[in-house]
Amino acid sequence: MYDAILVPTDGSGGEQQFVEEAISLAELTDATVHVLHVVDSGLGDSLSESTQSMVHDDLKTTGETAVSSIEGTAERAGLETRTAIVNGDPAEEIVNYAEENDIDAIVMGTHANTGVSHLLLGSVTERVIRLTTVPVLAVNLTEHHKQG
Repeated sequence: MYDAILVPTDGSGGEQQFVEEAISLAELTDATVHVLHVVDSGLGDSLSESTQSMVHDDLKTTGETAVSSIEGTAERAGLETRTAIVNGDPAEEIVNYAEENDIDAIVMGTHANTGVSHLLLGSVTERVIRLTTVPVLAVNLTEHHKQG
């Protein structure tokens, strides 16, 4: 049923909860775990070029650390893994990666923001759900997990 499961990470911490869900699902189905980090190319648009470069480098380093950590967790569970770090709009790149790599399910976290916070910040998870035809398991991150 699930041969390939995508786990997108933004490297912000609090990911243990949805990573555990993804690993459990992959173990049940013997699926390959794909770990993806998208360096948000839209962040820092109003900054100077040198500052944008620093922000981009920091985001990439954060992503590399997160991807490596999730990859290690999946490998310790005996699962095959594939990793990628790309630049772009996070939701669009997650959907593109899923389509290009025949992903069967996407497992991601959501902070379940509501009201003004949701309107201002939006939700990458919500956008992915709207844009993809791939099933998405959205794991609500509890306060405990949000804080890392």
